[in-house]
Amino acid sequence: MLKKAPSVSTVVMAAALIALVALGIAFGSSGGGSSSGSPADAVVAKVRPIAERVQLVRGLRFKTIPKPVVVTPQQTREAQLKDLDKSYPPAQRHADAELLELLGLVPPGTDLRKVLGDVSGEQVAGYYDTRRKRLAVVNGDAAGNAVLTEITLAHELDHALDDQHFELRDSSGGTDDSSSAYTALVEGTATAVMDVYARRYIAPGSGLLSALAALGPSAAAADSIPPYLQSSLEFSYTGGENFVDALRQEGGGTWRLVNRAFAKRPPVSTEQIMHPDKYLKGERPLPVRIGPLGLGAGWKRVSRGSVGEFDTRELLKLGTDSPTAATAAAGWGGGRYELWTNAAAAKGCSDPCRRADALVLRWRWDTPGDAREFDAALPLYLVKGLSARAAGPARWSIGTGGAAVAVRGDSTTLAFAPSPGRAAALVATRK
Repeated sequence: MLKKAPSVSTVVMAAALIALVALGIAFGSSGGGSSSGSPADAVVAKVRPIAERVQLVRGLRFKTIPKPVVVTPQQTREAQLKDLDKSYPPAQRHADAELLELLGLVPPGTDLRKVLGDVSGEQVAGYYDTRRKRLAVVNGDAAGNAVLTEITLAHELDHALDDQHFELRDSSGGTDDSSSAYTALVEGTATAVMDVYARRYIAPGSGLLSALAALGPSAAAADSIPPYLQSSLEFSYTGGENFVDALRQEGGGTWRLVNRAFAKRPPVSTEQIMHPDKYLKGERPLPVRIGPLGLGAGWKRVSRGSVGEFDTRELLKLGTDSPTAATAAAGWGGGRYELWTNAAAAKGCSDPCRRADALVLRWRWDTPGDAREFDAALPLYLVKGLSARAAGPARWSIGTGGAAVAVRGDSTTLAFAPSPGRAAALVATRK
């Protein structure tokens, strides 16, 4: 749902790689750092041998092994923020922050620029920039950790290898669920390669403990990220790797179906990532339309996009336990949202400004039973997740605004508006 910064998203994901190690990917050790020269010099010297091993793991050959450039942590952060400001303008960031705050997915006043900047942190060992076709080695603390740099370079070199063969596209500039699915394919493939690489080429030993000990600052930074944003980052890796592993298993242990996904048939929804069997069967999202809302003069649409199964599950987790949320979201067939705002009503109002916002979300479900499961869980999200108070049949008051739900056939509509009555009028609009 959230628009992520293009190109530099790889930097963000490289930082989240650290969180994956902390989550328990069991890598071994190849020993300590270099004893001479700068840490970055030692890392640069490893690029070619690591690239040659990555080729063997991935079953593809580099057209040209990337020549790494050395950058400082400060240069990494500055480049990340510069690209972020260029590709993700303040108005879009504000609209996305307002959306996530209205839904309760991030705390009020969340600064997405700061969050995305902090995620890169000082512990990034390296990254591949798909826009500039450049492999960068970061001359920071992480460069002195042999285990961390080697597995990071294996991950990033796979990005370069896939880019040379399939021309990786920037999937992070929109809010479509398909963008998240494509990112999961890209990051999941690199994580699968990294995993095989580590098990094949890094000997077991105590180096893993030293690698984890070196992650202190970034692990602390990760703890400060809103849980939804952290889950979104981790999903690209863990969910993506599970998807890639399923394709490899279906393909007899080869990368054949993964290559076909890159070249001809990328996943189009997080549902396909979460349930690879649906991808393999070619199950695509059902069309969902939000018609004219009749808000009147002064209202402007500031954001619209897809609500996928992943985002649906994360919403429901605010009101119920994770297994129930996963079950209630699993019947997802399709989903969209639109966010509108009234600038005059927003004056002097802190975010999220419920008196000046109108948000409509609409889902379609695979079966009537799936719809019933979701419809039973949705009020729990409103009451427990957003502290909503009943204001009539299928209507709630939330702070200075209101919400309403309508069920029609195989679809469910949730609306937020300046009052429960206006929310009820929005869910009554025909699709």
